[in-house]
Amino acid sequence: MKNFGKIFGLIFMTLSLLLIVYLSFSLERKDDIKISVIELNGDSHLKKDQYFKYANLDKPNEYGKLTLSLIKDRLEKHPYVKYAEVKYDGQNKVTANIYEKTIDAILTEDGKQYFVTDEMEIIPFLPFTSKVNYPVVSNPLVKNDLKNLKSAGKNRDIITGLKILTTLKLVNPELYDDLSEIDLRQGKDIVMFFSSLDYPVVVGRKNEIKKTIYLNSLWSYIKGKEVNNYMNYIDLRFSEHVYLGLNASLDKSESADSDDKENES
Repeated sequence: MKNFGKIFGLIFMTLSLLLIVYLSFSLERKDDIKISVIELNGDSHLKKDQYFKYANLDKPNEYGKLTLSLIKDRLEKHPYVKYAEVKYDGQNKVTANIYEKTIDAILTEDGKQYFVTDEMEIIPFLPFTSKVNYPVVSNPLVKNDLKNLKSAGKNRDIITGLKILTTLKLVNPELYDDLSEIDLRQGKDIVMFFSSLDYPVVVGRKNEIKKTIYLNSLWSYIKGKEVNNYMNYIDLRFSEHVYLGLNASLDKSESADSDDKENES
């Protein structure tokens, strides 16, 4: 019985080793393929040639040195790419599907531009980038160069701007889509600009979320109304009060109307 147990154990160990060798050989074979064509899908912010150039995949005559894992690794090192799926389709063709990071805003500081993702990651804004219709968060108060700051969560001023952005997106997607810029003014009073308004909205500092909700309430009254033609600004800096700055043309218009009524009488 003891000899049988030893023989059985030896056979089991031998089979296990053979299985491991077989699997290792299979995996190596899976990557040991000839590649002459790489098809890329999922490119939105950059064209295919720009992704290939960044990933050093722009030289088809060198594709013979590549493996599936190497292609995947190179593509996922691109700052715009969240992850990539790479598969061999046969006939020397590889298909790579990239999934770009979700962009929430464009961050600008000292003339330089960056993207901020939905995970608050700060990534470089690369040349030839397209589809950049995102709100801008500008002039944050920073101590060091933003290129060394990997996460927006490490800067209180940028967080404030993103909170305003998120509040608008939640309470009024239409107002969010109309937002063009949140100017943080390096720690001074925050000012917002909208595409459909010819004047700024002064938010100030503190209680930014509450003030943004006030603005949303006001929006339904002023959107598309003639009063916008006579306004210089909206001021939300004072607690629970909204001030509308009216320009001189409104006073002249009212004065003219008053004179017309007197003449009629």
